Amino acid sequence: MSEKIEQSWYLRKFAREAIAKYPSFAKMSQSITGRRRMGSPATVNGHRRTLHGMFQLAEDEEWILVNLVRKVKPQKEPHRLIVYLTPAERDVVLEKVAGTSLEIPLEIAARAGLRRGEVCALRWRDVDFDRHVLLLSHSMTQKRRLVPLKNRKEREVPLSARLEEVLSRARTRSAFVAIRGRKGWDPSNLTRAVSKLGKRLGVEKLNGLHVLRRTFATHLVTAGEPMAQVSEWLGHSSVSVTERRYARFMPGKRGRIDDI
Repeated sequence: MSEKIEQSWYLRKFAREAIAKYPSFAKMSQSITGRRRMGSPATVNGHRRTLHGMFQLAEDEEWILVNLVRKVKPQKEPHRLIVYLTPAERDVVLEKVAGTSLEIPLEIAARAGLRRGEVCALRWRDVDFDRHVLLLSHSMTQKRRLVPLKNRKEREVPLSARLEEVLSRARTRSAFVAIRGRKGWDPSNLTRAVSKLGKRLGVEKLNGLHVLRRTFATHLVTAGEPMAQVSEWLGHSSVSVTERRYARFMPGKRGRIDDI
């Protein structure tokens, strides 16, 4: 009982002071995270969803009277076009990095759609050549720590014939699949290296590894892969997230406009 009272007091105090002191959620989010910059509207809304869930639980457990985060309106997120590479651009990039330390991480991102942290955390024991799949359970942080995937949601991503061929040739004694010299890549260094590569090749869209993840998803949707399957392979929290980003690439979106 004393623990419940303590939690109730803390949550009440936290909610009351946060809402009173910070009238906008952006400032509230900035205070909570300790960041100097508020972040994008999508980031701020992500913080809001997290807090809403926490305070809703507190309300359901009757630790607090009301979930005050409900009163904080989400920020409007600007509609942004998906930046991705065409198949020809992707193939040129992958051809240029063949035989370098960037070959493996770029091949994995472009042909399996992994996030950069997932690419860096991928170990050879996660590559199942018998079943032709990648087994994803961890991601790597900026400080090179391995952490479970979001919501501990493990997933399998199929190995394409091309990616399986590349990985088979590149297998080493290192624990990690994507390595640079004797060490594995870390997310920050990988992003900088890919950005530099894009500038060197004159491919402005290639400003980070995530562009290749979007390229993977876009090409799948364009080819007619079911949205639910694409969502599962990408590790999205729901199909609606995938639809919101990639529905415009579904076959038939142009309808019969070309017949006019």
